[in-house]
Amino acid sequence: MRKGYLFLAMLILTCSVAFGQTYKVLWTFGNSPSDGFSPRSNLIADNKGNLYGTTQYGGTSVVPYIGGTVFELSPQSDGTWSETILHNFCSDYSSGICLDGATPLAGLIFDAQGNLYGTTYAGGNPQCGYGGCGIVFELAPPLVQGGMWSETVLYNFCSQPDCTDGFNPWSQLITDGAGNLYGITAYGGAHNQGVVFEITP
Repeated sequence: MRKGYLFLAMLILTCSVAFGQTYKVLWTFGNSPSDGFSPRSNLIADNKGNLYGTTQYGGTSVVPYIGGTVFELSPQSDGTWSETILHNFCSDYSSGICLDGATPLAGLIFDAQGNLYGTTYAGGNPQCGYGGCGIVFELAPPLVQGGMWSETVLYNFCSQPDCTDGFNPWSQLITDGAGNLYGITAYGGAHNQGVVFEITP
């Protein structure tokens, strides 16, 4: 009998916790022509509660379904959230190539200085066919509040013969205490089955 009461009490407690949770949409993509859409990555947060992520498509790219964005979502005092686009990919477009990368699939990481690092699946080196081989990028915060973030391409994949350095990265990077970046690519390498790579400052 005691076991029955204990089970009933646990069931009531579990139901109370489950039904006590709330759900809220913080942001809906596609609110404006320049907004990104189709986010595929995880989010990261800073110490002020702002959220950062990427969208696979959208932004102000001149190439449909190729661009993508890096965005920041910030909580407002009235309970709503606001979006800031930190970078529109395929903004540097020349001869059919998105030199600044395109189609980010992976999430971002921070360093101690507040710089963001990530990869794009496409853009960069055109040797891999339509869309490009992908890049590793860094976004540096503005020097003055409200200014523009600046992108630096740290690596263009398929820079080695036969793409032995890999191409089309789609995983989130990780970093060590020395500032080295590590990740994987979907393709390339000696057997065209992908690689694990390290980028050293």
